[in-house]
Amino acid sequence: MRATLKLKTMAVFILALALSVSMILISSYYMTVNHQRQEYIRYNSGMLELASENLSSRLYQVLESSLTIYRDDKMMNILRGVSRDLWDTSTIRDSLRTIFSSNPYICQVYLYSDVLGAAYLDRGNATAQGTAGGLMPGERYPYNSVSLSGKMQTTYGFALNVPPDREVITMSRSIYDFPGERYLGELDIDIDPAFFGHLEDIVTDGAALAFVSGDGTILYSSAADSAAFAIIDDLVLSGSSGVSECSHEGHKHTAVYSLVKPNASFDDFYIIKIIADEAITASARELAIRNLMIGGLILFFAVLAMAKISSGFARPFDYIDRQLKRISEGNLTVKLDIRNDSEFGVFARQFNAMIDSINNLIIRDYKLEISNKNNQLKALQAQMDPHFINNALQNIGAEALRNGNRQLYDPIMQFGEMMRYTMDFASLMVPLEKEMRYTVNYLNLQAMRFRGRFRYSISSEDDSLRAIVPKLLLQPLAENVFKHGRFTDDRVMMISIASSLRDGVLRVECSNDGEGIDRERLARLRGIIDRARFTDEESSHIGLINLSRRLWLIYGERGSIHIVSDHDKGFTVSIEIEGVEIGPSDS
Repeated sequence: MRATLKLKTMAVFILALALSVSMILISSYYMTVNHQRQEYIRYNSGMLELASENLSSRLYQVLESSLTIYRDDKMMNILRGVSRDLWDTSTIRDSLRTIFSSNPYICQVYLYSDVLGAAYLDRGNATAQGTAGGLMPGERYPYNSVSLSGKMQTTYGFALNVPPDREVITMSRSIYDFPGERYLGELDIDIDPAFFGHLEDIVTDGAALAFVSGDGTILYSSAADSAAFAIIDDLVLSGSSGVSECSHEGHKHTAVYSLVKPNASFDDFYIIKIIADEAITASARELAIRNLMIGGLILFFAVLAMAKISSGFARPFDYIDRQLKRISEGNLTVKLDIRNDSEFGVFARQFNAMIDSINNLIIRDYKLEISNKNNQLKALQAQMDPHFINNALQNIGAEALRNGNRQLYDPIMQFGEMMRYTMDFASLMVPLEKEMRYTVNYLNLQAMRFRGRFRYSISSEDDSLRAIVPKLLLQPLAENVFKHGRFTDDRVMMISIASSLRDGVLRVECSNDGEGIDRERLARLRGIIDRARFTDEESSHIGLINLSRRLWLIYGERGSIHIVSDHDKGFTVSIEIEGVEIGPSDS
């Protein structure tokens, strides 16, 4: 018997412990994964915002250099066609050379003059000149607008050498005769993609960094594989920053992006960082393996401990088994010597009483007729339970009524009804009508204490009484009046409780015309109650705080609590529940 009980006890314990450890490990893994993902998003969002500011500053410098043409009156006169030196290439060369020299990542600068019908290309060491067709009106960029585009570097039709397969980012703007709207020409500045390379220090763990225009065109990408381009193509970018989850070929990825906007002239484009979820959760998987090993060790030592504990647990059974064998051999003087308050101690006392009864039967010559009272086992000590309390209150109330004391009978019955209500744990959600009845009993009992220093009124719409609400929803509202309200002998306080149902929104309001609180205390109390959903901040208004937490846990954003008060203008607490369930009327 001992071995069987021991094995069963250990099996149950090991199973329960294994399930508990497994649940802890699984929940810990998913919590860790979620935490790491949120930390990744938070960290990289901040990094991308810094990178966006940095890049905006660098692009703004290039943008400023493109305005060199507008600042050079001689150059502008040439583009307007009003200069005596229309074909003064030195002026054009110097202006383009100034733009080229403003940033080491500028590869070449292209200028088209609509008046001259000529084009110029400067690479720092030489300026080429030739003829070129202008942009059609529909192709021109709006006034004071700058666009970025990615493309392969070209010679713009000039007979110049160009590195094969060299990609560039082109900043384009149309030139107009400011402040008029006459089109003068076109300016393109080709920028080496290495201009963005200094930002790649934020790329780690196999992540990809890309720069994408507002229309989804990829301007630059640190990843050369097609997967990164496919993921970028599927992204929907909006706002100044954000996070997007996406999948490609069965693998999940997380993309964090931030808007780059040097000034209002620039078209929108975004910095995007993409990383596979496997990389984000790698450390979580390593932690899960370590936790699994630790859990195995815990389970191993727990089994050893349980073996020892179960041995101790089975020891009383061995002792009882030996004593029973002695009784079966005819020794009726055997007693169980277990003197404690455990289940074994109770069993031993009952068993010894049984042996004494058997011995008494033998001593009395096996008389079969004996009083049941002398042979019954000792009854277990009765426990006081809610039914006993309720029955006792009913008996006391009945006795008061028989003695003609109606004033004592009513509060006893009301208190008994409150006891039944609070001790009935069959349902945690009840009709508002029951809550109203409970609150009326509570106010009547408080009336005995305060004796004429307050009055109350209850106003409820019939439909609202059928609303299903959390149990003990109203007591904190009424209790708050007696805990924080100031009752005086020279003034009767009025307490009003009302409920209504409008468009599926239940509103319950408890107000009094007492002293109220000043605006500073009201603001502090509102803040504590708002924060009560997420913190354990202490306050004397513990009832309202707990009520706010319950509403949040049950209804989320659909449940709310509001407080209105001012000094000497009373105190009002209202509850609103959207989409409340409506049940049958409680008759």
